[in-house]
Amino acid sequence: MRKIFLQIGATRDGQSPYCVVAKRKGYFTVLAEMSDFVDYQSLSLALPFDLIVRLDRLENPWEVLQACLRAGLLEHPRVVLAGFEAYNVCAGRVREILAGPDAPHTFIPLDKYAQRMALKKA
Repeated sequence: MRKIFLQIGATRDGQSPYCVVAKRKGYFTVLAEMSDFVDYQSLSLALPFDLIVRLDRLENPWEVLQACLRAGLLEHPRVVLAGFEAYNVCAGRVREILAGPDAPHTFIPLDKYAQRMALKKA
């Protein structure tokens, strides 16, 4: 079974630090992002993800998960992070959905600084 890292939204500065760390740790990396932004960013940068899942909107966690299934991801991601703070809530809801109905619903989306500290600690 593959270890999957799902990033919702690309970083807006063109860097992909979460992807770099995930690849180093042996994860299959997936980016869920809006098609227009992928097209725009791809003009000047090569996105380093193993798979890019294109969506019209990223705010709905069910749409993100359905798009991943349509792209052939049958395993649940082990790590889900937002690459852009606007998608923190969606990333948190995706994790809650994947955890199942018996999991506690206490996730509070982290801001960018807290995400970086959590990744650094891990």
